[in-house]
Amino acid sequence: MDLTIFVTYRCNARCIMCNIWQHPSLPSVEITPEVLSRQLPDDVFNKITLSGGEPTLRSDLLELVRVLLSKGRRIEIISNGLKPEKLIEIATRYPSTIFRISLDGRASIHDEMRGTPGAYELAMRSIQGLLDQGVSNVGISLTLGEKNLSDLMPLYELACSLGIEMSVTVPHNSFYFHKEDNAIADQPAWAAEFRKYIHALLHSRRPSLKLRIKDWFRAYLSYGLLLHVLRETRPLPCSAAEAFCFIDPAGDVIPCHGMAKKMSMGNLKEQSFEGILHSEAAGKARKVVSACQNRCWMMCTAVPMMKKNILPVVWWIAKNRFMG
Repeated sequence: MDLTIFVTYRCNARCIMCNIWQHPSLPSVEITPEVLSRQLPDDVFNKITLSGGEPTLRSDLLELVRVLLSKGRRIEIISNGLKPEKLIEIATRYPSTIFRISLDGRASIHDEMRGTPGAYELAMRSIQGLLDQGVSNVGISLTLGEKNLSDLMPLYELACSLGIEMSVTVPHNSFYFHKEDNAIADQPAWAAEFRKYIHALLHSRRPSLKLRIKDWFRAYLSYGLLLHVLRETRPLPCSAAEAFCFIDPAGDVIPCHGMAKKMSMGNLKEQSFEGILHSEAAGKARKVVSACQNRCWMMCTAVPMMKKNILPVVWWIAKNRFMG
């Protein structure tokens, strides 16, 4: 199982596609390292992702990472990169940590989308600082709308030149984002440009074989995203509350952050994680998930489904990469 922990809903950016920053969590109620240490099972999770809000606003982020190292095989931090020194401090102490830095386009576009002057410069400083520190798994996380569509391929070329990964998502609407108006208006134009990106991934020219193969699998991820934007059937069924789940800052365990309304299966301050997963509330959540028609497709939810359904994924890659 993959686990994402929203360690805070506080944020130091003012993104146009996300209103979390308007609904900050109180530091006094945010889940503590002690609760996570006590209530999460050891060495069960394939990957634990720390997200937000902005995780670097947690003063105890180093302690959170230390505690979670015994809980998951890999630890990932998703950050807007506005606090490079905090990220580099974590990389110095825990160099195996995976880092994903938000980057949505060239400087003017990125700063506009993040609602923060100078955001691009700080994000790039974070990326370069992590690379200089010797971190082996650094990547760009791109939220692709219409405003930054023309920056998609240049950003991919930047990622290739730096030898780092790049993941792409689109603005979603849900209780988590506090948004209901995110949309791609000109879907044909968006899809035409995005198909160029999928083609580039399938025919990746990265020097590293590992990164080339990862690009092939990201092509499938992007294919699912294309279907989401075009409002077509998702390529794989959702397995929320089975292959992945989330914990919010207050400690509520939720099946998915893509729902219109929050659905808690239990709270870690009151129950163990395993107790919550086997609870009546969790069973009810799985029934709701099986009937969900949202068709959301995000990196944190799609990757576990791909691993669970690896054969059709590999067949799609083979067909489109080698037979297309």
